[in-house]
Amino acid sequence: AERDHSSSAYMKHVITNLLLATDKHETRAAVMAAVEEFCHDEVEKHDEEIVAGAPNALYKTFVLCTANFDMYREIVGGVCKCLRYMFICSNKVAYETYQSGVGRELLSALTEGAEKCLDGTWKDPGHVILEHSLAAVVNICYVPSITLGMETKFGLGDLCASAFIEFDYYDVKAIASTMMTDISTSRRFDKTVLVGERSEILEIMIECCDSFSFKVREIAAKGLWQFSTRKHHKDCLASNHFVRKALIHLLQDAHSGSRAYAAGTLFELAHGCDHTNKVNLAKHANGALLECLANVMKDDLDKNAKLYAARAIKHMISDETTKLIANHSVLMNTVTTIAEENDEDGAVKKEVLKILKKLVSSSN
Repeated sequence: AERDHSSSAYMKHVITNLLLATDKHETRAAVMAAVEEFCHDEVEKHDEEIVAGAPNALYKTFVLCTANFDMYREIVGGVCKCLRYMFICSNKVAYETYQSGVGRELLSALTEGAEKCLDGTWKDPGHVILEHSLAAVVNICYVPSITLGMETKFGLGDLCASAFIEFDYYDVKAIASTMMTDISTSRRFDKTVLVGERSEILEIMIECCDSFSFKVREIAAKGLWQFSTRKHHKDCLASNHFVRKALIHLLQDAHSGSRAYAAGTLFELAHGCDHTNKVNLAKHANGALLECLANVMKDDLDKNAKLYAARAIKHMISDETTKLIANHSVLMNTVTTIAEENDEDGAVKKEVLKILKKLVSSSN
């Protein structure tokens, strides 16, 4: 097959070479071609690669290489990199892959490999294998129906805690922190790493909200939401300038999941933080958070995002914030428009009417 990277024929040729490779020379050449072909972030193309059988071929190659790790060490990193990128795919395809069995096999193999990197059984210069294998695990199992139970099935909680707490390599810590928030082994992480407003895991999660990977952004957004539901974190999060800044980015994210989690986080914070932090939320960046919430409430296609945005605004209203909110022209125009529209979603319109009533009550 000609080397045309837009061609499905070439993609299938790469998969075939992975399956047929038997010695080190053939395997290295096949994996190098796979890295060049599969390491991109086009979701639809990854779906095609997965349906064509690429995960099976990469799993076979991973097993072959790790059976004689010292000889194939440099190639293992390439395989893990391919898997990391390949599962930047749709949730539907990721779920089907997991259900077919190969997803479970890959998770088991990759977590075992990461453990061997952490305990020194595998020599991993530059931490290439550890980074890519953990990132691949995140991308393979980040589907809500799959993620449930991951911590007990594969021991991911302890693995990620070890990677985060005991390891000093930033990229690995960032990946581990997003996974930790998603699998919600909350007690250990709450007590050991999410302590105070300068918590390292919080700082890394904030940076993950700006990741090139939509899955990492959504996991980080979910992590902020999970922490915001806990009473002892609400004021810490609401008072943090960088958390508020990250939430603005997430409210404008291209993916609805990130927007919904961001709106949900602001609802939780506004509902439970003190009056000073309600002011911090309402005043942030000259009302930028309020404007983003108004836009989500007005235009978002995700009903949960719209509803949480409306509830966040409602709970931000207090004696100290009434004037700020009432004088925010974009927000009030949106609220008025929704209140007057007959075809608006009933639940959202109900919350908007509560916003107006609460503003009137607080101003008296």
